[in-house]
Amino acid sequence: MKLLLALMFVCASALAAEIEVDAAMLDAIEMVESSGNPNAVAKDGGRGAYQFMEPTWKWLWTEVIKKPENADFNKAFDRALAREAAQKYFVWIRKFLTKKLGEHSWDLDIAAYNAGVGAVIKYKGIPPFKITQNYVVRVNKIWKRGGN
Repeated sequence: MKLLLALMFVCASALAAEIEVDAAMLDAIEMVESSGNPNAVAKDGGRGAYQFMEPTWKWLWTEVIKKPENADFNKAFDRALAREAAQKYFVWIRKFLTKKLGEHSWDLDIAAYNAGVGAVIKYKGIPPFKITQNYVVRVNKIWKRGGN
């Protein structure tokens, strides 16, 4: 079991490095979203360790990642698939915000993960929503100490 977890971490870290998303930042997102629980279900409908909403999950797997066989929303409970989706989503967010705003920062990416890219574009920065502002602070705090 420990070997499997170590192998999953190494693979996730390698994939995160390949697509330029810090693995510790993804760990921090997972901790803030679900306390690391791959079976988490939120009142608003978010599922899994990264609390994906159904439309986002389906869109990512069909349009961004191009693996429609993983678009079934029940697969959001699969930690490896959810992490892959989160990595790809951050890359998409980064590219989209850079194109729309002409700039990039991890704080904007983190805010967009929480509040949506539309809100970040509308406010040309972190939206004035207390929940999103707190989310960015919480993710950064965990990220700075290594994601755990």
